[in-house]
Amino acid sequence: MIHAHDRLIGYASDYPYLWLKALPEDKAPTPTHIAIDAIDSQSVDEFCYTALKVGGKDNGGPGIRPEMSRQPYYSAFIYDPDGNNIEAVCVKK
Repeated sequence: MIHAHDRLIGYASDYPYLWLKALPEDKAPTPTHIAIDAIDSQSVDEFCYTALKVGGKDNGGPGIRPEMSRQPYYSAFIYDPDGNNIEAVCVKK
């Protein structure tokens, strides 16, 4: 499902969870943080390994981040070539 309005677009299967908005033409893009939900800690590990292998830069290897949640919050952070901070995270519910 795609919701589009003016220069804003939302992606999802039932309700928009990812919203993208076009920047004004006179504004330079700035790095951002994107978190991807992983089904288990092994998927987080594989994300990190693969991202590093294809040129990502380490910004926090796989591990539990107790400061992020009372539940076990297992994540890894990678900088992509544009400086965006991409996170894969698994929080057992």
